[in-house]
This record gives sequence, C-alpha cells and structure tokens, in this order.
Amino acid sequence: MSQFKAVIAIVTRPQTFNPEEKAVKDILHQLGFTSVQSVLMGTEWEIVYEAEDGQEAYKKADQIAEKQCNPITKVYRIVSVEEIS
Repeated sequence: MSQFKAVIAIVTRPQTFNPEEKAVKDILHQLGFTSVQSVLMGTEWEIVYEAEDGQEAYKKADQIAEKQCNPITKVYRIVSVEEIS
C-alpha cells in the first residue's frame, strides 16, 4: 500500500442562507469591493491515508467527503489526490 494525500473543499450550498457569508459580503462592499455578488465560505481538509493505487485513493476520498458532508446544506469537491510515498 502507498500513502496518499487528498485535499477536499466543503462549502455551503449557494441556495443556503449563511449569515456569516452575508456579513463578509457586506464588509467587502463597505471596503469598496462593490462588484462582489456572492461569498461562499467553507473548510478545506487535507487527509493522509493508505490505498492500493490512485483510483482507490480517489474513491476513498470521495467516500470520506460524502459521509462527512451534510447534503442539505453543504457541497464538496475533491481538489486533489496525490501519492506521497
């Protein structure tokens, strides 16, 4: 088995109201960035784990993200999966 590192981004669904995102947008407007139309906030995970190959590593990253992401309010995307050893 090899070690892999996955980077997963999880953000609020665009149609979900998030008061923090609205506050950031309002502050950006106050700072003069009036062209900002929307703000999505989220988290980025960096996970190190073992897998047989790149295909299995991607599948595991997808399974991890799917189980941790609330599909009603969040969406995720796998930014990268790379072998590190």
